[in-house]
Amino acid sequence: HVLTCFVWVNLTSAICCGNHCSRAMLLASVVLFGVLPQGFGRQLGSSVAYLSSELRAAKEATHVLEASTSRFLDGLTDDLLHVDAALGNVGRGAFVQIHSLVHASPAKASQASTDQQQMPAMVEMLKGMYSTWKEKIGQENKREQEQKRAFDRTIDDLENKKKEVNEKGAADTYNKIENYWKRQRAISHRQYHTALKIMHSGMQRFKAMQGAMKSAIAGKKPKGSDLKALGLEASPEVVFLQQGVRHLSEWVRSSVASVRAARQLSSSLD
Repeated sequence: HVLTCFVWVNLTSAICCGNHCSRAMLLASVVLFGVLPQGFGRQLGSSVAYLSSELRAAKEATHVLEASTSRFLDGLTDDLLHVDAALGNVGRGAFVQIHSLVHASPAKASQASTDQQQMPAMVEMLKGMYSTWKEKIGQENKREQEQKRAFDRTIDDLENKKKEVNEKGAADTYNKIENYWKRQRAISHRQYHTALKIMHSGMQRFKAMQGAMKSAIAGKKPKGSDLKALGLEASPEVVFLQQGVRHLSEWVRSSVASVRAARQLSSSLD
């Protein structure tokens, strides 16, 4: 009788008062005497299963976002590698503008003429990449805003759920889910800014290189603004564009490393 009273007093206290101490005593009763109120086990199991499904759903949702971001960053890396390969395929002579080929040796003039024929294709490639990145920037700006709105709704929903639960364990689970979403959001926002910075800088460089090459094709000295954007200074008679191409190639490779590092940030989420 004493044991029975002990169990039911604790059970009543747990149900009526709902405090953590009484629930701990009820748990002690269960452990000591193997007694559970009718339906309590099903209720507890259902609650645990629901919270587990909430956490699992949050992780699955963030994984979908991560996959989308990874595809975009991989595409950006492919773009950069394509530009780097194209720069490496153009001969050195294509990037040397001689003020006057009249005084140049026949061999040098012939090489310059041959290499200059490669530049129109390079100009078109840079022009196409400029347009592609301009479109990608618009798409990423839109996606960033959509993700921000979805994140705000998710956090509001989690805050409301925390207010509705009395169980500390349930509140802790919702806090865990909320922190998980906040970490995902911070990583995604950082990846977005990294990509945006690279694309804006690249577009400026691509446009400048186009202008310099067009001038070289026409036998004219490139504009000072184009040379400055490429890190070059004009010479009275000879402009060595190959130096600008080397700078652009170095920037491309550095950007590839930055994009790959940004992609790896997602792996730190789990």
